[in-house]
Amino acid sequence: MNLSQHFRIIASGREVRIQTLEMNRPYSVLYARRLSKKYGPTVLIALQAEENMNVKIYLAKSYADGLNVDDIEDINTRREKYKLI
Repeated sequence: MNLSQHFRIIASGREVRIQTLEMNRPYSVLYARRLSKKYGPTVLIALQAEENMNVKIYLAKSYADGLNVDDIEDINTRREKYKLI
C-alpha cells in the first residue's frame, strides 16, 4: 500500500460505534493505529463497510491489548489480511 492509499484510508470514513455494524458480517480491516485516550491505550481500526465507504471503530481495551506492534504493522502493510466479524 502506497502513501496516498494510507492517507485516503485514514482521512475517509467516519467513526461509528461497534454496535452499529451488522452482526456476523466480515469487515476487512484496512488500517490500525494505537492511540492513547482518556481511559488509556486503545486501537483505532478502519474497516471497509461498503465498496466505497470506510468506517472507523475503537476496539475495546481487552481486544486492543491483544494486538501488538507487529500485528498492527502486518495490518498496515497488508502482510496479513484480517476481518472483523
